[in-house]
Amino acid sequence: MLGSLGAELARLVYDGLWFSPLRTSINAFVDAATRPLTGDVKIRLHHGRATVIGRRSPNALYDEALATYGDGDTFSHGSARGFIQLFGLASRVAHHKAAGAPPTPVRTKPKLEVLV
Repeated sequence: MLGSLGAELARLVYDGLWFSPLRTSINAFVDAATRPLTGDVKIRLHHGRATVIGRRSPNALYDEALATYGDGDTFSHGSARGFIQLFGLASRVAHHKAAGAPPTPVRTKPKLEVLV
């Protein structure tokens, strides 16, 4: 989002609209969104290139227990499966429409069968 706001801000400045209400609103949003940002960034400068090699912040949202897929992690693997199915739904429907076939349903749980 900040990237698209940056492009819009650049357009406003280029068009001479520095004092416009939109430019003021974009600045207010960026100020509010970046208020909790604090911390340290370690950067390596080499041959005209800047590379981030470390960062830390007391307000960081990163949690290794949520970012890993090992034993003892706290991330629900079922959530990932559902996200992948939902994210790919439009592509799946487009593929089936192009092939002239109805889309097949995605099942997240196997069908239960009653055995008597």
